[in-house]
Parts: sequence; structure tokens; C-alpha cells
Amino acid sequence: MALLSGRAAAVLVLVSGLLLQPAAARAQEGAERPEYAVKSAYLVNFLTYTTWPDSVLGPGDPLRLCIMGTDPFGDFLGEVSEGRSIHGHPLRVVQVDRVVEADRCHAGFIAERNRIAARVWLDRLAARPVLTIGEGGEFLGAGGMIALVLEARTVRFDVNAPAMNAAGLSLSSRVLRLARNAPGD
Repeated sequence: MALLSGRAAAVLVLVSGLLLQPAAARAQEGAERPEYAVKSAYLVNFLTYTTWPDSVLGPGDPLRLCIMGTDPFGDFLGEVSEGRSIHGHPLRVVQVDRVVEADRCHAGFIAERNRIAARVWLDRLAARPVLTIGEGGEFLGAGGMIALVLEARTVRFDVNAPAMNAAGLSLSSRVLRLARNAPGD
């Protein structure tokens, strides 16, 4: 068995710490995890390691993770988030189909293949304290904060720190170091 590099081991720990295996996957030992099962775990981890301004979430308020437009997750995101609380805030996954509804979100996932273009969602949320997570290499250029990308069949991510800072959000340095575009790389 090959040893993992320090970065690869850290990513594995980060994802495996929150990844819950659905019953169908448990029944198929050795089967590869579907892409959106892994992305579901990443989303919950990003929420765990993000800090919002105090004025955004009151004590006990639910933290709303919105799926903006197309939902590619199936049951995976529900299984990872069910019953979960983040920093004392119950996690609620909400489907949002209209851009005007995006304002009620604390975080939003925008699928690469979507009924509404990512840029439309991102323009609506520009500089607002909403963590935007999407897919593909162009997502950050459109103003997104975290882009999930497939690299050699492995889910990795890039971070747009200036966009996060403009929105008053911060991501733990532990997570930032794991990004493909981490400082010092």
C-alpha cells in the first residue's frame, strides 16, 4: 500500500470525517464513491470551517445551505446533513429555484450544468455574506468563492479568497492549505 502525501492524507481525513456512506454504497464493498457523495461531504466541511459575520446568524438560527437551481446530489447531501448542527446552528438544506430567493441563504451550491447560469446567481449575491460553492474551472472567475473540480477522478477545490473577504466571510487556514491554489504552491 502506497503512503499518501501529507496533503493527500489531510484531504482524506477532512472528507472521511464527515462522509456518511449510504446503504447502497455500504452494500458494494470496494465500489468507488459517486462524485456527488464526495461533494456533499465537502460542502458540509466548508460550512463547518467558515465564519460568517455576527450580524448574519443569530443564536440558534438555522444555517441555510441552498441548492441553487439544478440539484445533482440525489439523496447524498440529505444523508450527510441530516440532524447536523454547525456552530450551534441547525443545518437546513433548501432548494431554491428563483434567483430572488437566494437572499435567504447562508451558503449556496451552484451546479455546473444548471437551468440558470452561475453568473446570474453570483451577480445577485455579489459582496453579500453568502458562501458560494460551485463546479468547474470558470466558477471562480465568475465571482464564486469555492470551486469543486475533478482532477484525475479526484474531487479537489480552489478558493477565491478576495471574494470571500469582500463578503465578510473567512475560511479556516486549515482548509485553505488544502486548496489546489493554496498560497505557497
